[in-house]
Amino acid sequence: MTLLWRILVSAALIVMLATMCYLDVAWNFGHPGVWLVPLGVLVTCMGVGEALDLLRSQGLRPAGWAAYGGALSVFIAACAPVAFPEYATRLMTAGGTWPLAAMALAMVMGFAAEMQRYQKPGGAVVRVSLVVFLAAYIGVPLGYAMSLRVMQANDAGMAALLTLIVIVKLSDIGAYAVGKSLGRTKLAPRISPAKTVEGAMGGLVFAMLGAAALFLLIMPGAGLADQRLPGWKVVVYAASLSAAGMVGDVAESLLKRDLQRKDSSTWMPGLGGVLDFLDSLLFAAPLAYGFWLVGFVRF
Repeated sequence: MTLLWRILVSAALIVMLATMCYLDVAWNFGHPGVWLVPLGVLVTCMGVGEALDLLRSQGLRPAGWAAYGGALSVFIAACAPVAFPEYATRLMTAGGTWPLAAMALAMVMGFAAEMQRYQKPGGAVVRVSLVVFLAAYIGVPLGYAMSLRVMQANDAGMAALLTLIVIVKLSDIGAYAVGKSLGRTKLAPRISPAKTVEGAMGGLVFAMLGAAALFLLIMPGAGLADQRLPGWKVVVYAASLSAAGMVGDVAESLLKRDLQRKDSSTWMPGLGGVLDFLDSLLFAAPLAYGFWLVGFVRF
């Protein structure tokens, strides 16, 4: 697929996401995040489905209902402040406990599934571990993204979430565009031969430029910030999310390489599947949440 086609597909996805975000800010009926919860459930299910398909192609067959149930439990646990906004502060304070309890539930589901279908020794421990892995790999990061949406007031919470999405996806675009045109030095040749050091540098530059526009121009201009965030903090935040996103990208490439698949799916022409689109966000979301939680970045 050409770069132009990838850009067009990405633009269509961005428009759809932007529409959902607008509705979630303007028409949330006093429950910020209400439009994003169904989207998150859909993305979680699609991501788990793709992961199960990858695993099954190599004969690894964790119980489907446990894999879906575990990942969804973790994501939904992070959505509690959406349902009960009047207790949002208290729920966010205990936010680490809810997903942790859901992870325990995912483990219980994995064991229950294997108890139900156990016939002979061999494979049960691996299948339970894969159920827990999918909950951690997909459910936890998407839960952190939702927590980023609800940890502040309506407009500010959405803006915080958008900093994650914009910075990481600009990094992806920069890495692909610069790597395609100028890439020479392989970044991880045995895992993902197409990725280059030059592309990684391009991703960092695109991320920093996008973050500078957001924090120094767009958000203060929109009245979301009383003052501009210091430039060095913008650089650290953008570089950290960009680097985490690149690690997430290579990590998913490792999964596909190990399972001998090129894409997690083919339903998005030029981009692969949901996991191919989300891979960088999955590693960057917990880090972004941490930056906002400790107040390193703020409005």
